[in-house]
Amino acid sequence: MIKKILFGIILLFLNIVFVEVCLRLFNYVYPTSIFYREDYNQYRGIPHSDSYGFKLNAHGFKDVEYNIAKTPGTYRIVGVGDSFTFGVAPYPYNYLTLLEDTLHNMSTLPPVEIINMGICSTAPPHYLSIITDEALPLKPDMILLSVFVGNDIAESSRDSRKRKLFTYSYLASSVYYIYKVLTGLSQNGTATAYGKGYVYCDSCSTLDPERYLDIETQRSYVFCQNNTNFERHVQDALSYLHKINNLCKRRGIKLVVALLPDEMQVNTDLQKRVLAKGTLAAAAWDNEQPNRVLRQELEKANVPVVDLLNEFVARRQGPPLYIPNDSHWNIKGNRVAAASLAGQLPSLIAGP
Repeated sequence: MIKKILFGIILLFLNIVFVEVCLRLFNYVYPTSIFYREDYNQYRGIPHSDSYGFKLNAHGFKDVEYNIAKTPGTYRIVGVGDSFTFGVAPYPYNYLTLLEDTLHNMSTLPPVEIINMGICSTAPPHYLSIITDEALPLKPDMILLSVFVGNDIAESSRDSRKRKLFTYSYLASSVYYIYKVLTGLSQNGTATAYGKGYVYCDSCSTLDPERYLDIETQRSYVFCQNNTNFERHVQDALSYLHKINNLCKRRGIKLVVALLPDEMQVNTDLQKRVLAKGTLAAAAWDNEQPNRVLRQELEKANVPVVDLLNEFVARRQGPPLYIPNDSHWNIKGNRVAAASLAGQLPSLIAGP
């Protein structure tokens, strides 16, 4: 009996080792974001892969191919950010695509080119690396850095960047990924892979409603007054933003930061449900806190800030601006963001 148990344990161990080796070989040939990497390339798109009928470029960015050398007379902007910038909506409706079309056709401006370098699941620590490694060699005139207040503050913290134990095993990482998919996604969700092989649905729910509410509730601490975690984490985020600013200054590049609002700042219904589910009292809720702190600190450093919160709040009574149970903008939200940026960037492009 003991021999059988020992044989079973050895066989199980060998199978685990075999699967682990196979997963590592597979990831070596076909890199995937399921498995841990030290840098932002873990989440980079696969070059030339499909996203709602649009082919990612040779660098894995959701944009057309670009030349390293800038066309003389062209004003080059590089857009950096997370999945908002990469774009959950199809490429033609992405806010940077729409913004480029608008600015390019303004007779008062030189021809404007926007290169989208958005990578899903990235945050300010990654933005610094992306700008250093990939944006600066393109000699841009402006870096348009999109900061999503919903998670960019939290994901700048030292705690969030500690490597989790299960990530050391590819098998455990696979099991965790399957668990997340099975427990998180709704039956009719279509944005699982942000376009890879799916038909885009602007009104389909992505996550299970309770799962989405859990995510928003976890993020809500950034709206809590006198919250020590927020105060610590926002300083971590600002430290990276200041490094990016100093880097741009040394190169003579204009840095503009766009602040992207979380849905619970805009959708009062969602905000009430977050307050009911969490421990944060309504009296302690400060809807503008993360935007205000980031804006004030960046403006002290002479960094222009385009805060989209008021524009989105002003339209909260109209058609939805976010995909259901998904913190990303729908097509309408992308249009609102593009129009707001197009109203403020021309003076920054023309100015000193």
